[in-house]
This record gives sequence, C-alpha cells and structure tokens, in this order.
Amino acid sequence: MRELPLEAPDFATIRQLGDYYADKTQFLYHIARRPTTCFLSRPRRFGKTFLLSTLKYLLEGRRDLFKGLWIDKSDYNWTPYPVIKLEMNTVIANNAAVMEKRLSNLLLSLVRQEEKKEEKEKEAKAAKEKEEKEKKGEKEEKWEKEAKAAKEKEEKAAREKEKLNWITPGDILIWLISHLYENSGQKVAILIDEYDAPIVKHIINPPKAEEFREALNDFYAMLKTNIEKIGHIFITGVSRFTKTSIFSKLNNLKDITFNERYAAICGLTEADLDDLLSDREDQTLAAFIEKGVMLPGSDGADLRNLIRDWYDGYSWDGKTRVYNPWSHLSCLDDAEISDYWYDSGTPSFLVDLGLEGKVKFDWLKDIPNITKSKNVIDKIEKIPPEVLLFQTGYLTVKETLPKLGALKNYRLDFPNLEVRAALIPLSLSITPPENAHLASGLATRLRDSLFSLDAKGLEEAFSQYLAQFPYDDSLELESHFSTLLQSALMMAKQEFNTQEHSLHGRLDIHLTSPKGDEHIIELKVYREKKPETGSLGPPKNEEEKAKLLKAMAPSAQRALNQITTYYADKFTGGPNRVVLTALVIARRNVILAKFKVLEGKLT
Repeated sequence: MRELPLEAPDFATIRQLGDYYADKTQFLYHIARRPTTCFLSRPRRFGKTFLLSTLKYLLEGRRDLFKGLWIDKSDYNWTPYPVIKLEMNTVIANNAAVMEKRLSNLLLSLVRQEEKKEEKEKEAKAAKEKEEKEKKGEKEEKWEKEAKAAKEKEEKAAREKEKLNWITPGDILIWLISHLYENSGQKVAILIDEYDAPIVKHIINPPKAEEFREALNDFYAMLKTNIEKIGHIFITGVSRFTKTSIFSKLNNLKDITFNERYAAICGLTEADLDDLLSDREDQTLAAFIEKGVMLPGSDGADLRNLIRDWYDGYSWDGKTRVYNPWSHLSCLDDAEISDYWYDSGTPSFLVDLGLEGKVKFDWLKDIPNITKSKNVIDKIEKIPPEVLLFQTGYLTVKETLPKLGALKNYRLDFPNLEVRAALIPLSLSITPPENAHLASGLATRLRDSLFSLDAKGLEEAFSQYLAQFPYDDSLELESHFSTLLQSALMMAKQEFNTQEHSLHGRLDIHLTSPKGDEHIIELKVYREKKPETGSLGPPKNEEEKAKLLKAMAPSAQRALNQITTYYADKFTGGPNRVVLTALVIARRNVILAKFKVLEGKLT
C-alpha cells in the first residue's frame, strides 16, 4: 500500500520513496514545453508548493524522476534549464527591512549552492583530465598547476568583488540570473511560490501590507531588467495585487487561474480518489466504522459520498471539481472526518475579520457573483468580501453564468461541508466548533427534528450542538444562542430569515419546511439565581433536570403566547400549517422545546 505524501513537499522525495502521486504532468507539459510567463492563484494547502517542486525537476531535465508518468510518454524534449525557485513564505516578517534581509539570505543560499555545484563540477573535470593524461603517460607540469590555481584565485577574487556591490535582494537576483545564463548557455527559469505571502500576512493592517507591497515591487521589478536572460516564469499566490510589479512590469503574463485547461492542475480529482482507495478501501472503511464515523454496514459508495461531501467541490471553471488535497489525504490517513484545512491553512487575518464581525452572516446568505476582472486586489483597505473569501478558499465557483459584456461571470458558493462548518461560525463572530463533523451531523438532526415536531429530538440535538462550542457565562444571552441556532441551520443548508418585522415587533427566526409549513421560532434564556461562589453546573441527576425543566415551562408558554399575539397573523390564512416553536435554554445547554400548530386563520 502506497504511503500518503502528507509531509513531503518535494517531488523527488516522493518519487524516490514510491509514495502516492497524483499525476499532474499533462498540465505541466503545456507550461514547460516552451518559454511562458504564468500566474496561478489557489488557496493555501492546495499543492502549489509541490506543483512548483515538480515543475523545477521537469525544467532541470530530471527524466529519471518521471518514469511511468504521462509526460514520460509524451514528446517533451527534456532540455535542462537552470532554475531559481523562491519560496516567499520563508521570508515573512513583521517589517519590510527584516523581510528584505531574509530574502537576501535566501538568495545568498542559492548563490552558495551554485558555487558548490560549480566547484564539484570543476573538481570532477580536473580529475577526468588528470586520468586521461595518466592513461596517455603524460604528466601535468608544475607551471600548469600554478597557472590554473592563479586563474581560479583571480576568478574567485573578481566574484567576491562583485558581491561587494550587492546592496538589495534585487542586486543578488540580477547577478544570479546572469551567472546561471552565462554558465549554462540556457535561459533561466524563475519559479516564485506564494509571491504575496509577506503582503497577505498583514492584510488586516493596510498600511503595513502596503509597506510590504512597495518593498516587493522593487524586488520583482528586477525580473524585467534581465528578461532577455529569462525563459520560463511561473508564479503562484493566493491574491492578485494589481499594483505589484509582477503584474504591471512583466509583458505577456498569462493568468491561468480560471483557465479550463488547468482547472485540475492542483487538487485531487474523482479519479484520484478511486486510485487512492484502490489499495486501501477496505482498511479505511473498517477504520471509519470502528471509530463511529460511519455506521456498520456502510460500503465503499457510502465512504466516497462522505469524503466527497466534506472535501470535494472546489472549482475554478464551474465544471471540473477537485478535492482539497490536504484534507483529503489527512482524512484517509487518520480515518477521521475533521476540519483539517481550517486547522492548518486558515490565514489568521480571516479569523480576525470574522470574529470582529467584518465578514457578515447576512452577506453570506446572498453571496455576490464574481467576474475574472474582479478577482484582483487594487486597494488593500477596500477588499470586496467575495474576493477575499474566494481567494482564500472559503468560496468557490459553482457555475459559469452568462457573460457581463465581454467578462466571464461566476456564481460563488461554499465548496463543501468542511468549509461551511468553519466559515459559518466565523461569519457569526463565534469560534468554530471543536468537532466540525459531529456539529454538522447534529445540525442536520436539529433541522429534521424541528420539521417533524419531535420536541425531544430537538432538545437533544440542540443541547449537544451547543456543547460543541467554547462557552463562558458572559455569553448567556438570547442573542448568543440565537446566533448558534442560526449557525446550525446554515450548516444544515436550511434557508431562513431573522429579525423579520411585524406590526408588533421583530420575530427571532422564520423558516419554511420542504412541505411548506411556516415555522416561527422564539428563544428564551431561563435565568436562575446564581450561587455566591462558582456557577450553576449541569443538573446532577434526572430528578434535578426534571425539576429544572418544570421551572422552565412557563417561559416556553410565554414564548408561544408572544408568537401567537404578535407575529403569527402575518403567516396564517394560507393553505399550509403555521408551526410556533418555543426554545428555552438554561445552564448553557439544558433545552426545553414546545410546539404549537395553527391550522388556517386565527380565531
């Protein structure tokens, strides 16, 4: 059984170990076969770094690593090119000066690698020449050795003198490009991974982000000065900042983010899932059942459906769907359903925006469409929410809509349950649940119990759902519990309205069931006198819980009366039932649910 490549971002390592590899070489063929300048935007943890690692070895002509893959059977010519690969997430810093220092160190390490490589090549060449002379019975004269040593010393001194002129990272980059070009006789390939990482790190602080953008402008502009010595340029990132010199200085830059040909260049396809499960399906299914993730009797189709619901659904053309590779592989490795991507790949700025209420829940109920031209960031301080969430992977293209003039138009939505479970709480300014898979299942059970008028099921599901979220006494407000109920309904993909106006006030939540029943929900918090020290914990036994529920009953009746008196008349008189629901919460997650059904007009 092939190992899953969770912690190996290097293509050569995976191929040498024989680990699982989803063949992406048919996409790279079109990029590598002739000099191109491309930009690709994909979210974090989506395989961009590994893609560039693969492209690096391909451009270096390492055919031995590609045996058996698609490109090995193609007409690709395998010409080796010198490659400069920069991983910009390694130079992130708190100020631009430190970032530039780290970038200089990164480039200097590449210079040292090149010098060591050249030194080894010279030594190998000298050893070969010596061996050939010895075979011929010739000896190297002393003066020849001294002349060679003097020449090498002179070349080294000249190189060190050139280094004294290096002031900025751009100076080092220019020298490195020229040196590689002159030594190899081939144009240099430039691969830049996460070009925007230093900017995105500070996106919530526009002045700071702008400082990094200006510093990177100067560096990336150096590519233009040496463009005649550069062949391939491939750049990845999360966001496209229009005022960054990569986009303003480079001619003929092709943005392949929405290009249908490259829709599956990152991520795993349905065929990849079949390939992955070909030698591990039975073992994975058994582990899922043993851990209670799936019910006994589940089969391979059930397993695929579960993984698909949680991790599939990403698209950049509205047609091709791909799985999040990190979550997909982690799920199979752990035999668990969890929010792997949120835990490992969510930018802290997005969490901050959500908890500060800047990514609004009401907005998520009616997500705007996006055009290709809108998927750029001009002013850092005015980033459209749909652009931010799309670029960071919380929204994806669901379908391609009719064009707006000459521009392609896309409908956005949540890609899958993993993202839905993470983003919905953030949009409501609450911390995500501790177990997203369990919370999602409880949300569905809550919705179904509500529509079937199962009071006990609703009480249990809502109580267990609340237990998935961090809590403190200061949050014991009706608005907080209303927010959590809204998050459950959103996780269950149930449409609803909040704070609807009537002649007598605003109701809490209104929704319509698939059968057409109108449901009106009113929440109340039952407040007991707290002890002088400590806090009220959960009931110690069933007798104490029954006593508490009895004390909560009048609050439930008042909630039903409130709906009947002030809100219900807006919905009665039609052919469908009107269902009034009172939900009373005590001691964080002790729930009492009461229903009242109105048939037709009020009397």
